Amino acid sequence: MKCPSCNTDVQQGASFCPTCGKVISAAQTPLTQTQPAETSLRKKGPNCFVIGCLAIVAIFVISVIVAAIVSGGNPSPTTHTETRATPAPAPTPTRNPLEAVVNDTRYHLDSYSETDTIGANDYSAGTKASGRFLILHFTVEDLSNKTRDIDLAVSKLKDADGNEYDSSSEGDTALVMSGDSSAELLGTQLQPHLPKKVSIVFDVPPSQKSFDLTIPSAAFSLGSSGVISFSI
Repeated sequence: MKCPSCNTDVQQGASFCPTCGKVISAAQTPLTQTQPAETSLRKKGPNCFVIGCLAIVAIFVISVIVAAIVSGGNPSPTTHTETRATPAPAPTPTRNPLEAVVNDTRYHLDSYSETDTIGANDYSAGTKASGRFLILHFTVEDLSNKTRDIDLAVSKLKDADGNEYDSSSEGDTALVMSGDSSAELLGTQLQPHLPKKVSIVFDVPPSQKSFDLTIPSAAFSLGSSGVISFSI
C-alpha cells in the first residue's frame, strides 16, 4: 500500500508513513474498502439468478402461447367427400292392357261392337249369332323391316268363367260379305311400319262381359304369345 500524502510504499498494516510521518487512515486499507463491495455482490448474486430463471420461463411460456395461436389460426386440412346423387331408376314402362306385341307385330284393340246379326239388309237376313257376335277392331303394325302375313283368326278368346272360343268363321264370312274392308278371312299381309285395320268376329254368350284374348306366336318362332284383357 502507499502513503496518501507522499506516495511512499508503506507496509501493510502500518499506522504512520516512515517517510513523512503521515497518519495512515484505517479507511484507506484494502480490507475496509473491499469488504462492503464483496457483501453487496453476494447479496445481489441470488437475485440476478432468480430473475434470469424467471425470464427463461417467461420466454418459454410466451413461445408456447404464440405456437398455439398460430396453430389455431391455420385450419387443419379438410377432407372433401364428393357425394353423387344416385340416379333414379328408369320407370318401368306401363303395359297397355289393350295392346300386345307378338313376333315383331303390334296388335292394338281399338274398339269392339256387338250384334245379333251380321250382313242383314233388304235382300238378305244376314247371319245370325248363336249367342251374340262380338266384333273386335284392331290396328295392326309390322315392326320389322320385312313384309309378313298374320292370321288373327287363330286367336283364342277366354271369358271370366274359363270358357274358350275360336273366332267365328260364319261371322268372319258375313263381315267380309257385308263389305267391311277390315274383315279378315284368309289372313292379312302387312308391310313394314304401315299400320292396317283388321277385324275378327267371335260368337259368345250374352252374359259374358270380361275376356282375355290370346294371340299366339307364329309356328317355329321363339317369341311368346300376347294377351289383351278387356271388358265390355
